[in-house]
Amino acid sequence: MNRVALLLALVLAVSGVTAVAARPGIAAGKPRGEPKPPPAAKASTPALVEAKRLFERYVALEHAFDPAAADLYADEAVIQNRRKYPDGQVKTMALPAPRYKALIRAAMPAAKAKNDRNTYSDVRYLPEGGGVRITAKRFSEMKKYTSPLSLLVKADARGVWLIHEELSESQP
Repeated sequence: MNRVALLLALVLAVSGVTAVAARPGIAAGKPRGEPKPPPAAKASTPALVEAKRLFERYVALEHAFDPAAADLYADEAVIQNRRKYPDGQVKTMALPAPRYKALIRAAMPAAKAKNDRNTYSDVRYLPEGGGVRITAKRFSEMKKYTSPLSLLVKADARGVWLIHEELSESQP
């Protein structure tokens, strides 16, 4: 079970949450269109450099099963997961960031014990507002499926780059 699926399974078991929309415009069961990649010739901006640095840290902490991965999220981050079930049912779940961060910290030992790793491909960076949208294909090495991941990263009021939105998909 990948990290997101494990965390959401824990949430569902504890809270009984079944489906909610994270914010207006993201309705349960409706996929969000993937942003177009930036032009290849575009030079790197400081924001793109910071976004790439943050994503590299995200992957490194995840691969190390380090609970500090939770610290990469802003306390007000939007966390939303579309869970696709074998019977075709899709449920969209949202979690408050402080709760998600606590679940990441709690789930890391179990993920490490199962060697539950993800790999990422087709990683793209697209400036969006004052931040950068990172999209990738995430492959669950344990469950053998690929799903989309979208992160919106930007600097907070102190200038620290954090994840302000995570949109993901998982399977049971």
